Amino acid sequence: MLKLEHGNSAIGATLVTSAEELRKQHRATIDCFQTEADHPALGLGFGPETLVMEFYGGTEHDVDVVIYGNKLVGAFISDNGPTNFPSFRGWSLLI
Repeated sequence: MLKLEHGNSAIGATLVTSAEELRKQHRATIDCFQTEADHPALGLGFGPETLVMEFYGGTEHDVDVVIYGNKLVGAFISDNGPTNFPSFRGWSLLI
């Protein structure tokens, strides 16, 4: 799976099945997602770098961590249910 390192809502996440497909999708992702100004509120302020990770099917989860004064204040895990494959975004984002 190819995913933006600094993005939100799984935008730009793509399932790839070969090294050739990975290279092609990486180039397309870098070309599309350049700067925060191009895609406001997406989270590209740190750049369009990508991650390659193993894909595990199932439901989507959010992990939120709250740190204040260099101390962990809270951590929350939310089960968002199944994703809208192949976009990897939850159904709630489509409504």
